[in-house]
Amino acid sequence: MQPLGEALAKLSQERIVELASNLIQIPSITGEEKEVMERAAEMLEKAGAQVETHGPPERPIVSATWNPEAEKLLVFNGHLDVVPISNPDAWDRDPWTPHLEGGKLYGRGASDMKTSCAAMIHLLETLKDSELDLAVGVHLVPDEEKGGTQGTKVLVDKISQGELRRPDYVVIGEQSNLQVRVAERGLIWFQVRFHGRASHTASCRVTGINAIAKASKGVLALEHHLEKFHPWIGHPMQSVNMIQGGAVPNQVPALCTITVDRRLIIDETAETVLKEVREDLDRAGEGDPDWKYEIV
Repeated sequence: MQPLGEALAKLSQERIVELASNLIQIPSITGEEKEVMERAAEMLEKAGAQVETHGPPERPIVSATWNPEAEKLLVFNGHLDVVPISNPDAWDRDPWTPHLEGGKLYGRGASDMKTSCAAMIHLLETLKDSELDLAVGVHLVPDEEKGGTQGTKVLVDKISQGELRRPDYVVIGEQSNLQVRVAERGLIWFQVRFHGRASHTASCRVTGINAIAKASKGVLALEHHLEKFHPWIGHPMQSVNMIQGGAVPNQVPALCTITVDRRLIIDETAETVLKEVREDLDRAGEGDPDWKYEIV
């Protein structure tokens, strides 16, 4: 066994890049994480940790523990799913082929957050033969890019039910510019349906009420800076990220739906947020007798 200081002195940036590159080259868009989770489990087993998997086989959750006999447990948590490649032509290289350039590692998920997960795995490699009176765990999960109900929440539920050891300390490895953060914004997604009246384009100014035109007013009403602020997590965020409307090119659309991503700060609730949304939309429709919407 070697002293902790000597073990930590062996932490290697090159090894972290190697592990991260191995993870990056496995496409793992949310819902398609099986292969990358299995690879991470193999890495953790080779690091000498006790490894368990949870959840369905097609979307396994990996929990690994080094020195499990110790009284206190420190857990590092990270996710291995990534967002889709929305604009492949904007990439200079294949997003699934990691490469180093200018001291930075590029590839889908390099920042969010496969390199961080690689650092956690490498930490267990380094601790393998060290003297440390602390259990160290790594929890790697899928599904965090779409709410986490099939990821970290599963582990939290297992801990609450006594099926998984409760950590004494947890570090979540999301990027933070090396600043310690103690909170994260909450999340709600909601849709707003704007109603109009369908007609042929030839009658668009006579009998038609264009739901897309109504929705455009709604988008402008919701796309603004939110002044509220909390010192731990900053301002709330709100963004209209999806829109669907219209059936055929020659028909005035009777329905248009927008999807809004709203990030909450401390002391906000879904109820208070939706109340503010209704106030914004009601102001946008003042004086418009054909203004009709519903939040779903």
